This record gives sequence, structure tokens and C-alpha cells, in this order.
Amino acid sequence: MRRILPEPVIRMTQFYRQKDDGTQFFGTCGQTALAVCIAAARGTPTDFEGVGELMIHLTRAMIAAGLAAPNGASRLTALGAQARAEGCAVALELPYQEPLLANWRDLLAAHAGEQPIVLQVAHGAALCDAATGAHDASDLRYHAIAIVGCQDDGYLAADSAHPEIMRRFQLYPAATLADAQPCGLLMLARQRT
Repeated sequence: MRRILPEPVIRMTQFYRQKDDGTQFFGTCGQTALAVCIAAARGTPTDFEGVGELMIHLTRAMIAAGLAAPNGASRLTALGAQARAEGCAVALELPYQEPLLANWRDLLAAHAGEQPIVLQVAHGAALCDAATGAHDASDLRYHAIAIVGCQDDGYLAADSAHPEIMRRFQLYPAATLADAQPCGLLMLARQRT
């Protein structure tokens, strides 16, 4: 069994530089995951640059509204507020709780590949791609990824800090996600066309 969100699903690094002026933020894993999810929910934008510019827009808007630090770092509830400000319907929001006591495993099993999901984890360093063995940085703590699909052996993620994000989606089995300690979840509703 394999489910993945309908096109466009974009792989995106959080270290994108804005096309016009070269602006780059270093704490934007949340906005990057949210940009991937918003693009998937809306069916646009359809390319890397479009999602990158969306991420920059989200980051600037959140900083201006006091929802993010100057480097872009933000809480999951701030991402939910920005998603709503962008006109997106939030299907489910499980704010920060460590460990996440809600039934996140059941939610991912039921909705991964059907709805765009931002998953926040407390131990990003535990994220290891089952297909390649590549890890996120060894000191990575609180981190947000976009869950874009699932298959029999795990969940397909757009992990903006992963060294291979621009080549492929990451495959994270449920046990790997459990080791990373989910601590928040934001699910957007896909807009039907």
C-alpha cells in the first residue's frame, strides 16, 4: 500500500534564499513544512521556487505578527494561526505536548497521504531515513517536518533539514518517529477542486 498527496508535492530545504534579495532564515523548519502543506492543500504552487517564496512570505508575516523569532523559529500553534491567516482550513491541531499523548500513530495511519500534516518532534536528531540511512544533524532538537504520504514500511516526509531533501522524500518508520518524540501535529484540509 502506498498513499501520497496529489501533485504538487514539493521537496523543500529550509535554507532557501529568496530570489529577489537573497534573504535566508535559519529557523524555518516550521514555515517550510507549512509551505509544503499549504501548497499541497491548495494544489499550488507547483515548483520548488514557488514553495520557497511561500516559505519566505510565511516567515516574514509571522515575524511581523510576533508569531516567530527573527530567525523564523516558531511554535506549532503559531503555524496554525498563520495557516488560518492564509485562508487554509485546519482539520486538526494538537498543540505542543511532550510527549504527545494524543493518538498520533492512529492519526498518521488514517490521514498520511490524504491530508497535509506538519509533525513537530522534540528530538530531530533521531530522524534517520530508512531508505538511505542518512540522518538529520546530530544536535537537532525541536523540528517540524511535512508528512506527505505513507507506505507499508513507514511515512514519506519532506524533512527540510535532511541532507537529501532536494533529491528524495525521507522514509521514516513509525518507530523512528516515536524515537524522535512527536510533540505537536497540525493537519490541513485539502481544498477540493
